Amino acid sequence: MAPHELTAADWPALDVPAARRVAEGLARRHGIGLREVFRYTYAGRGAPVAVFDVAGRDFALVPGGAVPLGFDERGWTPSEEEMASFLGDEDALSPAAEPVRSTPYEPEFAAEDLTEIRAGLARWTTRPRVVELPSLLVAVQAEPVGERGPAEVAAALAAAGQRLPEPDEWEHAAASGARTLFPWGDRFPSSANTIDPSVPNLFGLRIAHHPDEPELTADPAVVLGACPPEDGPWFETRLAHAPSYRGALPGDRPVFVRAVLPVTLSTVD
Repeated sequence: MAPHELTAADWPALDVPAARRVAEGLARRHGIGLREVFRYTYAGRGAPVAVFDVAGRDFALVPGGAVPLGFDERGWTPSEEEMASFLGDEDALSPAAEPVRSTPYEPEFAAEDLTEIRAGLARWTTRPRVVELPSLLVAVQAEPVGERGPAEVAAALAAAGQRLPEPDEWEHAAASGARTLFPWGDRFPSSANTIDPSVPNLFGLRIAHHPDEPELTADPAVVLGACPPEDGPWFETRLAHAPSYRGALPGDRPVFVRAVLPVTLSTVD
């Protein structure tokens, strides 16, 4: 049987025995340990998760290939509290707020408000596109950079045979195949929509889960996964959980690093 390179489109359909065979072959080729392979369901979608031991740390498989990224705001409609937060209500979307109806946008909002909120999403998120990405092992959790600068971090990773993710690779890892605004769907976390962003995504990664933990990428100008450092309405704080969000710089906050390791993903050794 000739080797067949698996892609992100192929991976979800594999059962656990098939996914384990692929993961075992990957582990042998790259000289790393395989911790576990299991079937996982997240937000109504299912796929195998493969976790590896890379120098004592957990890394999860993120298959590559031709991957759709970005967000098309034109088909998105806000809930009432999402619109209120966008327009400046400091209590809307707060975890301490009284639950309100999390229903789609209603005509009492002016048409120009709907146009404005969609334009805001267009500014803050990447545009829909298809990119060709490598398969990666990605650290399940990011680690604090500490006092190191980006160049020092990149050099340390290179010495270990690893590197920082490109921005598109990070976005793909965070989206885990979802085409919605967030990995779990289109609704923002709130007291009415009690989603827990810290739950691992469909690749098994804890990523884009804390709006005050910006992560470095291979592009020094692009730091992902964090909201603006200044106080403001909850809308943009919550938007930091969106994989396509590109709207904030770290400011004076601690920065985190998530290592990646390019791998070859195929059906046979």
